[in-house]
Amino acid sequence: MSTDSVFVTPKQNHIVYITLKALEERLPFAHFARMHRSFIVNTKRIEAVEDNQLLLGGHEIPVGKSFQEDFFRKLRSL
Repeated sequence: MSTDSVFVTPKQNHIVYITLKALEERLPFAHFARMHRSFIVNTKRIEAVEDNQLLLGGHEIPVGKSFQEDFFRKLRSL
């Protein structure tokens, strides 16, 4: 299991040495959501939702089946 994660920002990418699970526990719940076993996103940056994919800054991010219910519930509350 890899312990490095990549933060993708508009200006550059940052490699950090932390698991996504640990990162998920540290990020503010109101602004971030786990979409997939490989992705956590800033919900304020979501540009579009199409089927089970998100568009953020030109990137298509899949919404994993096990994360769909929680994500769409959170999306409705924003």
